[in-house]
Amino acid sequence: MLGNLSFVMAQSNAKAAKVLVILATQPLWAALFARVFLSEKVPARTAVAIGVCVAVIVELFWADLSDAAPSELVPVPASAGSTTTTTTSSAEKVYENELVGLVWALVCALAMGASLTTLRHASVVLPGASFGTCIRILLMMPYV
Repeated sequence: MLGNLSFVMAQSNAKAAKVLVILATQPLWAALFARVFLSEKVPARTAVAIGVCVAVIVELFWADLSDAAPSELVPVPASAGSTTTTTTSSAEKVYENELVGLVWALVCALAMGASLTTLRHASVVLPGASFGTCIRILLMMPYV
């Protein structure tokens, strides 16, 4: 449920292309969660792939964050003695909303990675859990 809510919030506040790049990190989080919580070994090639993915994502988003002026990131008061603040332009509000959307996208990727890790653990403990999930997906397909 958290994954669904965060996906909707991400899509409504940020560009779809950026949201989908962050959502593509879901397997990365699943591998890290499996390492931490299930004590699974992460093969060297998976660790290299995780490093490359993180580097590419940082490169993709670095230009957006470095081009933004500090005044676009934090509203600045008009003067020290004044109680009013300067008004922000619509471009600044879009940037602020997009950042919120990207945080929601990260929450969604983390939730889906945690879900995959939980399902992996449940399928070892309770083999029918994977089958039950497949049945639920098939039943929901006509409504999507």
